[in-house]
Amino acid sequence: MKQIKKLFRYFLLYGFSRSIIKVAGRSKVIYLKYLYLNLYIQKKKSVSLIGAGQFGFSTISYYIQKNKRKIFLDCYDINQDSLNFISRFYGYMKISNINNLYNNPDCKIVYIASNHSTHMEYAIPCINKGITVYVEKPLVVNYDQLKLFYKAINGKNIKNKIFLGFNRPFSSAVLKLNKFIHNKKEPLSLNFYVIGHKISDSHWYHDPKEGTRICGNVAHWIDLMVNLMNTRGEIPTYFSINIKFTSNTKKDDNFIISISTNYEDIVSIFFTTRSEPFEGVNETLNLQCGSVISKIDDFRNLQIWDNDFYFKKRFIFKNVGHERAILQPFTNLNTRKFIESSGIYRR
Repeated sequence: MKQIKKLFRYFLLYGFSRSIIKVAGRSKVIYLKYLYLNLYIQKKKSVSLIGAGQFGFSTISYYIQKNKRKIFLDCYDINQDSLNFISRFYGYMKISNINNLYNNPDCKIVYIASNHSTHMEYAIPCINKGITVYVEKPLVVNYDQLKLFYKAINGKNIKNKIFLGFNRPFSSAVLKLNKFIHNKKEPLSLNFYVIGHKISDSHWYHDPKEGTRICGNVAHWIDLMVNLMNTRGEIPTYFSINIKFTSNTKKDDNFIISISTNYEDIVSIFFTTRSEPFEGVNETLNLQCGSVISKIDDFRNLQIWDNDFYFKKRFIFKNVGHERAILQPFTNLNTRKFIESSGIYRR
């Protein structure tokens, strides 16, 4: 009964198609593929995937088939069960040697959704071969990997070749908000309240070599913070950061990060994981930038005040920006210009 109730809630949150693909990824029911007609529209295969877990299955592959039809080429994963299922469902060719994936001349885009510590290991060969690569967050988990990345891109023309899986700036709510703070050049007061998944002590997210939940989860809101600062027209040069946590043995659960800058910004990221949220991660954003005040409630409701102006929008389905983010490697010039004018760009 509980699972039926959860499925019904997911229908209301994400719609039928997105909810069913989440069910398929968890349950491994192959017959659900027959609900997706796009998987029978074969186009030139050009996209490969590294990492056949839930995100690679129900988010990356789902949005590609929804928008680009069946263009799946090769897939690699060390988990054979996940690899077998995603290959049967979407039509990927199973690859046991990762070098065969890199060396396939038909491969134009590689999506990387493996364990965080392996992202750079898989990304560098793609960069060296000139393959467009989409790396799910985080790009790196330590300074040594960052040095390797800089060494790999040194002297290369990587424009429109490397994309990162930070999706919140691509959400409908943030895109709308960007228009009100674009080039405003006022200090930000910003608060994120995030109720995250409750995971076991043995979960790989807690492994220090994987970057802990700071890289695994909180990186999303750090990225969104920087994006909003960039949109308002100024990224600070100095950040003062303080972290308060509830347990010395579980420092990446139940904590608050407070940040101030030389631009007089004040930011807090409150991350709590005391119980599993029934409908998944729940997020609230509160912002003030000059005369603009805004509240985003779980990416389903948006409110904006600007002096006597008031705007309110309720989105039909929850939209945290995954679709637009994942389709970045396919965006044409006109779409890219639209995204930049909306405030999604990096200096």
